[in-house]
Parts: sequence; C-alpha cells; structure tokens
Amino acid sequence: MRINPLADGFAAEVTGYDLRTMDDRGDIDRVISLLDEHQVLVFRDQHLQPDDQIAIGRRLGPLQFHILDQFRLPSHPEIYVLTNLKDETGRPLGNANDGITWHTDLAGDVKARVYTLLYGVEVPPEGGDTLFASTQLAWDRLPAEKQQALERLVATYSYEQLYNARREMLAAQGIDNDYGELSGEKLAAARKLRRVEPIVRRHPATGRKGLYLGTLSFESIEGMEPDTARRTMEELVDYATGEAFRYRHRWQRGDVVVWDNRGLLHVATPYDKARHRRVVHRLSMEGAPPL
Repeated sequence: MRINPLADGFAAEVTGYDLRTMDDRGDIDRVISLLDEHQVLVFRDQHLQPDDQIAIGRRLGPLQFHILDQFRLPSHPEIYVLTNLKDETGRPLGNANDGITWHTDLAGDVKARVYTLLYGVEVPPEGGDTLFASTQLAWDRLPAEKQQALERLVATYSYEQLYNARREMLAAQGIDNDYGELSGEKLAAARKLRRVEPIVRRHPATGRKGLYLGTLSFESIEGMEPDTARRTMEELVDYATGEAFRYRHRWQRGDVVVWDNRGLLHVATPYDKARHRRVVHRLSMEGAPPL
C-alpha cells in the first residue's frame, strides 16, 4: 500500500492495493490502523462486485442493514443504494436524496456505525462530491476554556427526527422524494434509534477527542432551552465544518471511500440529476462505540 495524504491533518489516498485481497489479519489490521490515523481512506481503481463489497465490509465489522429497505439492493440487502436511476415502472432503484446536511450516519442508533464504505459504481462528470470534516481537528484547535465548557454538554439525537426533518427540507425545496411516511414496523424501529451522547467523546483506539454533532438528527441539549440548544448546535457545526477541517472527495469511477464515523461529519453535494447518472453502493459496519 502506498499512502498519500489528501488534506491538512486527515484523509489519505491508498494506491497500489486491491481490496479484494484484504483477506488476512495483517492487511485488515493495517487498514484499521490507517483509519485510526487518517479517519478517511480513498482506494482508487477498485473493481468490485456486490459479493466483493460485502466480503470487504465484513472484514471491518458486522454489517448493519439500513432501516429504509426500499433502497437496499434486492440481491444483496446489506448494500444501501444511492442513485437517481429508476426502473422501467418508474420505481426508484435507490435513494436519490440521501446525505443532505452535515451528519454522522444514523446518529441516533445506539449501535455505533463505526465504519461506512461507499463504492462508486457510476459517478457524474461533475458535482456529487462528498465533503468530510474532522471534528477531532476541530476539537484540537479550540481554546482550553471552550473545551472545558463543551465537555459538560450532553445532546440527544434520533433517526425519527432526522427522517422527518429531511422530508420537510426536501418538500420545502420542491424536490420529489420517495421517503414516504414511516409507519408500522419502520416507525417502531425508527423510534428505537435514539441516542443520548456527550458532545465531546474519545476515540476508543487512539484516545483522541472529537465533537459529536448533528443537524437534522439533533433534538436537544440537556439543561438548555430549545432555542438556545439549537443555536449552540448550529454554531458548533458551522465551526467544525469550516474549510480548515475539510476534505472534498471528487469521485472517480471505481473509488472506494471508507471512513470512521467516530470523529467525522460528512455531507453529499448536489449534481445535475436530469443529465447525469450516479450509482453508489453503501455499507455500514458496527464496532466499538466512542468513549
């Protein structure tokens, strides 16, 4: 593996390595060590079938199934599909509007989604970038008195809040979406994805502190009035996602991007869905939660 830094302080490109060969403990430990160090890894020029993607994901941790089963790959339901394509009947083949606003994947889930893996099956020639922000770097550069104040704060996040807020945001922008109303088993499952979490948390492997933040999934901060809590969270997200803490990934076909959600925020950027095709496969892996 050849490692090339991509941003100031985090994110790295890995070249000269075929992820399909990651089948011995030494290589798996090496990749996990690189994720601990860089938070985001980009593997170029991969040629993966769905079976390959699932095998790679399982080597990093137990796979988690997305609650929105209508956007899973039918033949491989472990894979969540991000695409603007539809079948001959007009049914969406995946989620065309996922990842809007800065977030950590399914922040409300008590089972930590430690790693996320995206594989670029088809990517548009322009737009559709993914932005990452290191909340570990953001924490490191805070004044000591601000750090002390933040360590006392505890926030609540939920998937139900995220889901409803995302639908409202898309509707306000006049964007057609296929989310539908949560009901029955999905609503019951969504209401279980609720998490109370300190805003400052420590990575279990490296010991580095980072900020645990959310936008649409955010509900409240303990002991704060709702308006004050919302304003506080918005200010923290604005700070932590500043240019000094960002990496912009410009997709190429065959890219695999893997990241550690424990100390990162990310967001999808728009592309021209009327002109360009996009198909990206996503896997989520469970692991040790932050401390």
